[in-house]
Amino acid sequence: MTLYSYPITVEREGKRYYTYSDDLPGVYGLGKSIEEAKKSILQAMRQAGSHLILKHPTRKTLVIPVHAGDLPKGLFLKILKDAGFTLEEFRRD
Repeated sequence: MTLYSYPITVEREGKRYYTYSDDLPGVYGLGKSIEEAKKSILQAMRQAGSHLILKHPTRKTLVIPVHAGDLPKGLFLKILKDAGFTLEEFRRD
């Protein structure tokens, strides 16, 4: 099993904490404490076997295969669509 590491940022917003990773746009965690916010983001991103599972409170859960080589074009476009991005938006960044 391959393990991946993603740096997270923790910010305070009023009485709550917000965690996110620049490497995983749209995936974040919320909590009343730093530990609760960290736990929340870990629940939002997990890996099952060779698939990265990303959960977002208002969007579809994304399941992204993590295999050697490129994703097939159709699968890549479906993942982009499910994430709420267009190909043009992806290419801009």
